[in-house]
Amino acid sequence: MPAQFSGLVEIQDTANSLTTTSVDGDSGDVLFGGNGQSGDVHVYSAAGDRTSVDASAIHLAGETATVRAGGNGSGGDLRLYRKDGDSADALAATVALIGQEARLRLGANGARGDIQMFRSDGDPADESTTTVRVDGQKGAVSLGGNGAAGDLLLYRATDDPTDISSARVRLGARDSTLRMGGGGVAGVALLFGASDDQSDEAAAKILLHAAQAAIRMGGGGAGGDLYLFGPAGDRSDSDTATVHLDGTQAGLRLGGGGPSGEVLLFPGTGDRSDDDTAMIEIGGAGANIRMGGNGQDGDIYLFGSTDSRGNDATATVHIEGEGANIRMGGGGAGGDIYLFPASADRTDDDTATVHISSSSGNLRMGGNGVDGDVFLFPANGNRTDDSTATIHLDADAGDILLQNADCAEEFDVSGTEAVEPGVVVVLDEAGRVTPCATAYDGRVAGVVSGAGSYRPGIVLDKRRTDRERRAVALMGKVFCRVDASYGAVAAGDMLTTSPTVGHAMKASDRKRAFGAVLGKALTPLARGRGLVPVLVTLQ
Repeated sequence: MPAQFSGLVEIQDTANSLTTTSVDGDSGDVLFGGNGQSGDVHVYSAAGDRTSVDASAIHLAGETATVRAGGNGSGGDLRLYRKDGDSADALAATVALIGQEARLRLGANGARGDIQMFRSDGDPADESTTTVRVDGQKGAVSLGGNGAAGDLLLYRATDDPTDISSARVRLGARDSTLRMGGGGVAGVALLFGASDDQSDEAAAKILLHAAQAAIRMGGGGAGGDLYLFGPAGDRSDSDTATVHLDGTQAGLRLGGGGPSGEVLLFPGTGDRSDDDTAMIEIGGAGANIRMGGNGQDGDIYLFGSTDSRGNDATATVHIEGEGANIRMGGGGAGGDIYLFPASADRTDDDTATVHISSSSGNLRMGGNGVDGDVFLFPANGNRTDDSTATIHLDADAGDILLQNADCAEEFDVSGTEAVEPGVVVVLDEAGRVTPCATAYDGRVAGVVSGAGSYRPGIVLDKRRTDRERRAVALMGKVFCRVDASYGAVAAGDMLTTSPTVGHAMKASDRKRAFGAVLGKALTPLARGRGLVPVLVTLQ
């Protein structure tokens, strides 16, 4: 039968007779060390050599306050169980520190795995006061809060972990930033596809490279895309994105789904909060490009493949906002404008239906199944209605159609008397015109064009001058001032000059009328004075 002791048993060292080991039966305590001796507990495996402290499988060292488990052929493990757990089942442990696998397992078997860390003044009884928490239930790591800013710092092997600024990667909650690189290291972020090889940077589908100031997306069988959504957008539906940068189709799409797409470019001193200060605006809503303004003139320069973009003078196409000019050609290149119908082949210049050539100085319109037409409208004309054009060049018919009525020629006006449209004029000795004032005047030149609803179709000898000039109808239809007091006028009657200034009258005396007839009345005038449409036929 083994020896039994009650109460306290003390073991002293031989040299100093000081207690170094105590077994207290009343309290159930075993004390090792003290009084100049370090306390150690060594536990050996069945095959362990008890003569060698280094051969122990478990070593509790009081001097260094450490627990060593494992080694010497044994895997070191620390397992903690729930009170209802099966300690004979290693997998039933809710906390397992496994030396062989260098792993710490927390949770499972009905318990949530958590690591909680508190500030020095935190309340460990209150989970909500943690500043660091690893939550196995939620699969989350929480850093910061409760008066502490959360930071994640990653260092190189040679960096000083006590120096926050030397961290090569820093995720900071204080300023909501992710910093990567610096200190001689370029920051790089690599994102891989599910089947990519992470050891091969070239296989990354998305690469953010700080040294090159570049973002690369796509390649390796994947099309690069960047999607930006509005507040109400559905991020699971790419079609609701308001901005889409498409690497596969090399396209940039802005707007749609409610917002209109816009591109705004500002000068270095511009205010980006004020869209009106932008120097260049591309607006999807109005389908407009606006360039210039705010003290800057807008220009577009297009260069040939061998031209220098640093020299604006070498541009072969220049659209100038300040001078409202378009310049094309020069510098060895002929300027041309080609316009094609919808079904034409734009790679074949000969299929163009409109061609303006600076090399030959020609305008070619029509052909290739389309007749060429030129329509010119007055200021108040309706450009959607070709019939309102005052001039129409019809290539199919070979006609020049003039909607207005007469062929006129400009003359200098003699004297200071006003010469209004519809006035009958005669020539003076200097070849200038003046209102008629005598009957049957052989110097009759015609009728000043522009009275009533008729306008001249062609005006000859039109020139810029300081002298007063009037367009005089030489042939065609014109409204003429007529005085019927010398005889009622019937349609078809020949008209000549009258004693009434600027008026015509019926040519009743055929002998005197020879050489003094200005035309034939197209409508009657029974009495008084009025405007009568006349077919001008000088004879």
